[in-house]
Amino acid sequence: MFGAPARSYWNLDRNCIFLNHGSFGATPIGVLDEQSDWQRRLESQPVLFMAEELLPRLDRARSCLGEFIGSDPAHLVLVDNATTGINTVLRSLDWQRGDKILTTNHIYGAVRQALKFITDRYGVIVEEVALTFWSDDVLERLIPYLGADLRLLVIDHVTSPTALVFPIREIIQAAHDRGVPVLVDGAHAPGMIDLNLSLLQPDWYVGNCHKWLCSAKGCGFIYTAPQWQSQTHPLVISHDYGKGYEAEFSWTGTKDFSSWLALPKAIEFLQGLGIEQARSYNLNLIRQAGEILAEAFHLSEIPPIQGFMLSLPLPSTWQSQAPKEIHDWLLTQHHIEVPIVPWQDRLYVRISAQVYNELEEYKILAHVIQKRS
Repeated sequence: MFGAPARSYWNLDRNCIFLNHGSFGATPIGVLDEQSDWQRRLESQPVLFMAEELLPRLDRARSCLGEFIGSDPAHLVLVDNATTGINTVLRSLDWQRGDKILTTNHIYGAVRQALKFITDRYGVIVEEVALTFWSDDVLERLIPYLGADLRLLVIDHVTSPTALVFPIREIIQAAHDRGVPVLVDGAHAPGMIDLNLSLLQPDWYVGNCHKWLCSAKGCGFIYTAPQWQSQTHPLVISHDYGKGYEAEFSWTGTKDFSSWLALPKAIEFLQGLGIEQARSYNLNLIRQAGEILAEAFHLSEIPPIQGFMLSLPLPSTWQSQAPKEIHDWLLTQHHIEVPIVPWQDRLYVRISAQVYNELEEYKILAHVIQKRS
């Protein structure tokens, strides 16, 4: 079921060692077929589909997603991706000059740019708490900054450059105890982490479905707590402005809705694999892969692994090279697709483990890097 046989569920290049599910995901063939079916159905009668069928179908997709991530679907809206979600929330709030936003230095680059836009336009102050690569004291480091003057905490659930899983429930609770609203960047979490947003109770939570949930590209969501829904509006205002949170987001103009409509199929696919079995496989695989790479890189220890990704610093002999140069060399010379991530003046290789991967692939990566070191 898992390993090499599972690659038959995907269109992945059989000649490539694909260790980068984390960047854009990879959509299973069955989900792509479902997406195509929705596109054909739309084009057979565009007016009838858009006017009569679309909204009930979107409601079903949100219901399926809500059941999967532990949320009332009334609190969920679909968007194209997590970056859209972050921008939507940031640009919905009424900012005043001098307002303060807190985040960490593990923030995703696009989110940092969205915060810079808010800073440039409104004079908001953004502070990044400096955490080390392997931070096991995230909550303790954040608490002194959670003051009454803080307008918003923007925090990752799973960090993109460093692949750490933050203790998000405890962070949200600590922020709320101090009256600070929380926007969670959960881009990597759905499908990787066993989410229950009703228990986490963030103010906003944005996530991608095209990564570990294996939906078609262009499918993400925003969870908004009830008290913030009247203030949260889509980036594109259309006919249903003023008609409520769900209505405003359901229609922002004509687009290809097929990735959203195929979302239930992606969830069905994961459930067919056996979600707990798949998670167990991926966690065991990433742990074993981490041990192999750590030995090849002469690392004494690796971060605790809670998700399906792991970032490790490359050997010192690689640190002076350009990230793209290393990536392209691995891809063109050795057919290995894996990201090389610069973070805090060091270069890291970030591996992913998905059910179509197997241990031998990481051994090849370790050998290739060790041989050239």
